[in-house]
Amino acid sequence: MSAPALAQDMQSCFAASDRVKDGEALAAAEKSQAHAACLRALSDTSSITQKYQLQEADFDIMGRPKQ
Repeated sequence: MSAPALAQDMQSCFAASDRVKDGEALAAAEKSQAHAACLRALSDTSSITQKYQLQEADFDIMGRPKQ
């Protein structure tokens, strides 16, 4: 069971993604918290555009899945 989405989850997700894109390495705990925030925000939105943006941000944080 996942935790309910918080109002700041989307902001936390995008902020962590920006930090990674700027070349900053996230600690394992920060990466895990950001990933969880992205997933909560992703499940909470019904906007296709926001879902895409959140998924891309999560990929920035966690890396792309292997094909």
